[in-house]
Order: sequence, then structure tokens, then C-alpha cells
Amino acid sequence: MPLKSETRAIAPDDDMELEMDIRIENGVIIGEDEQLFLASERHNTIDLLSGKVPIHRNSFTHFARNLKSRHEISTQAGARYVHLVAPDKHSVLREEFPFKEFTPVAEAYREKTGADFLFPVQALRASSPLKGYCRTDTHWSIRGRIAIAAELARALGFDEATIAARTATLSALVKPTEQPFVGDLGGRFTPPRDEPGEVLAPDWRIHAFSNGVTSGNHGRINLMISDYPEAQGRLVIFGDSFLAQTLQALTAYFKEILFCRTRFLHREIVLNAAPDYIITENVERYLSAVSSDAEAPPMLLMAPMMGRPARYDGDNVRALGAFLSNRTGSAYRKFLEGLAEKAVEA
Repeated sequence: MPLKSETRAIAPDDDMELEMDIRIENGVIIGEDEQLFLASERHNTIDLLSGKVPIHRNSFTHFARNLKSRHEISTQAGARYVHLVAPDKHSVLREEFPFKEFTPVAEAYREKTGADFLFPVQALRASSPLKGYCRTDTHWSIRGRIAIAAELARALGFDEATIAARTATLSALVKPTEQPFVGDLGGRFTPPRDEPGEVLAPDWRIHAFSNGVTSGNHGRINLMISDYPEAQGRLVIFGDSFLAQTLQALTAYFKEILFCRTRFLHREIVLNAAPDYIITENVERYLSAVSSDAEAPPMLLMAPMMGRPARYDGDNVRALGAFLSNRTGSAYRKFLEGLAEKAVEA
């Protein structure tokens, strides 16, 4: 299939007359050093940066109210809380991005709302030669995920010595892959664009469970129980693919992690899980339109309500049921004892 290619003239700012030519192929911007950037999809990334499309009405208000409510809910639950805005790739790799004069959408939110959230641009820039991202993907590299795990642990109260030790441990477990990696942007080309691949290979056991949702995004639930000796506490995450891909790194810090793929905080999950830590997260481009947490459906029914089958069966339903029951009760205690017995048998 031939590439769909275009060169667009984009005005960086309404007050500037300067325009620049940006090479776009198949919805991908090709930047300096062959870095690939997302050009267009339903969140109107480039149109937002150029000012052609405004941020959705009421989004600033919803965002500020959501974070205020989430802080209150977390405090009531006795949990430490942080909200993470995962930077879009162009917000970090500004030198490689051909559109130079723009204000990151997250910074506009910080200015408009005064809300307190994590936007770890500098941590990503310092994490690796490629500044924490894969060349052919919109997402973080393995090194970027390790850096983000450290930033989240820091925001949630872990001490610097612990963070340094866990970062060193994780970094030593990064291994090259035999097969090259083709990211979500590199796959849009014919032939695909690839790059050297890396994986994180933990040398501790991670017990993984899910609700079996394999299609779409919203409504997916993953539970991880870490056997890393110094892992501590219970973490609940409400977020998207950026933190879904970071769960392995987080198992070096947190003993139990429940990840819910959603744009909301779900009160019933917090109430039932009784976490020690709560993270909410969204990638920066999702700030184009923010919904109120008041619109959140029940998390366990989200996927079926959207026509995506969930599969609560076998070990998965037992694990999720025990996790969402009284964490000091017999059901959860028996669940942990069963995991310990399986570990010994293995």
C-alpha cells in the first residue's frame, strides 16, 4: 500500500506569522533524527497545539473538580494520592519535534486550574538518550517506565535511598530482544519502521490476574501481586495504556497493584480495595476533553456496558473477589496463603 503523505503548513501561534512545513505520512509526523510523532487522531493533537481546535468546553472545570474530589476521597480512605499527566512525546522531545513554538496542553491546565499534578517532563528527558520514549512509538521506552515508576514512588512518599536502589535493580534487569520493535507509529508504514527492542525481565515472581477483557480499552482490570522482597503496600491505579505498560516496574515498589483502565476514579473500587496508595493518570492528549467523575459507571460493569465481554472465571474471579473483599478477612488471607503454596510448589 502506498504511503499517504502530505506536507502541512502549521502556524505555531495565533500571534505569529511564521509558518513551517511539517512532513506527515499516514498520520505520523517525521521529526529530526527520524523520531516519529502522532499527528492526527480523535484527540486532534496538532490542531490543539496550533490553536485551531480549542479544548473542549468545561474540561478545565471538570479536571479541577475531579482532582479536588480525588484528593478528598483518598484522604478519607487513608491513602496517599497523586495524579499523573503522562506527557505526550512532543512535550518531551521538543528539539526533535518540528513544531517548536507551543505550550504543552498540560501546562495550560496547570495555569488555568492551579491543580496539583505530576507532569514529569524533566525526569523523562534525563532517563535515557532517547528521553524516555521509543523512536517508533507514542509510549515510553523501558527506561522511561523505570523513570516514571521512580517519580510516582517519590510523589507517594518513598525515600530517596529506596528509589535509588529500586531504580538500579530495575535498570540491571533491562535486556535487549532478538527481534526489533515496531511501535504503534512505526506500524503505520509499509514496510514498518522498527528499532532495537528491550524488555524488562524481573527476577521475582509476579502473580497476574485480570477480568479477561481483550478488546478495546475502557473496563480492563489487571491485578498483580509481587513477590519482590521489599515491595510494600496496596496500590490502586485508574489510568490508561501508559501506566498499564509500567506495571512491571511498579512491582518493585508495591506489593499489590490493581490497575483499572478508565478515565474516572471509581469510588466503589476505592471503598472495596482499601488501598494505601491511589494513582489516577491520563496521557496529555486526553486533556482535549475531560469528563466529570460523576459520570463514572460501575468499574466492574464498564466493559460489558460498552459491549466488550469480560471473563470473570477460575483464579481470576477468586483473586479479584478476594482483593476487593475485606483485606484483613479470611477470604483474602486464604487467597494469599494459596499464592504462597503455589510459589513453593513452583
